Amino acid sequence: MRVLVFGSSGFVGRYVTESLKDSGHEAIDSNMDGRVDLIDEKQVLLCILRYQPEVVISCAGIIENSPKAYQNIIFSTNIIKAASNKGLDIRRIIITGSAAEYGTVASYDEAVSESHSLSATSDYGKSKIEETKQALEYAKVHNLDCVVVRLFNPIGRGMGEKFLITRIMSQLEQLALHERDEIEIGRLDSCRDYIDIRDVAHAITLLAEVKTTGKVYNIGSGRPTSNRQVVDQLIDTCKVSPQPSIRETMSEPEPIYASKADIETLHKDTGWSPKYSLSETIKEICR
Repeated sequence: MRVLVFGSSGFVGRYVTESLKDSGHEAIDSNMDGRVDLIDEKQVLLCILRYQPEVVISCAGIIENSPKAYQNIIFSTNIIKAASNKGLDIRRIIITGSAAEYGTVASYDEAVSESHSLSATSDYGKSKIEETKQALEYAKVHNLDCVVVRLFNPIGRGMGEKFLITRIMSQLEQLALHERDEIEIGRLDSCRDYIDIRDVAHAITLLAEVKTTGKVYNIGSGRPTSNRQVVDQLIDTCKVSPQPSIRETMSEPEPIYASKADIETLHKDTGWSPKYSLSETIKEICR
């Protein structure tokens, strides 16, 4: 199967491309013959016409809490517009959404399904709500099969510096060099649903293969993990001794965001389940 991947140089895109290849598919980097500007509708169309994919996966996006994030809507719209061009035989488009679309919930233990209300509070989350809505509506108008994956918190080797785990690892390195004497973190009781990036990539690969139509799928571990658990696991894996002091920089608890994905729909339609535990993921990151 020929699969065109937009955003294949990013954290998620790199692993998705690798997973597709490992499964025997022809994974094509959209920037292989020069960078494609997803804001430019014509460039997107020419790219899709050039490679004639059977499946298009968009892992591209602006992951920041600013008005710039609303460009994500244009990215997906241009991809779907191009895919609707006559003469193409694209059987599926996969768009990456985010758990940020759900916003706040009643408790960290609340299992959040795809039908949960969307109450994003950030520009990024709001942009993803609109991106998801427009992508599914536009695809329906043009009789295209579009699937949206709502990613919770992908983690793994090669993730960016803004991630919590990366920041804590940097602080541990500074501790070892005696450049600091404690670890700083916002709140130890805050939770997120962390999912190994390899599990994310496998789920997206399966969704490129199976027959479903116009659905939204959560991709997460299905369990909340506190910052305390993450820090303790990092300290243990990195064999930090003596036990460092930890200082919380926030006096008040943060809002309770969706931190427990209901992944039953994805499991039912593809047979997918997370393979890697948090400890296995952190060991891979730290090796």
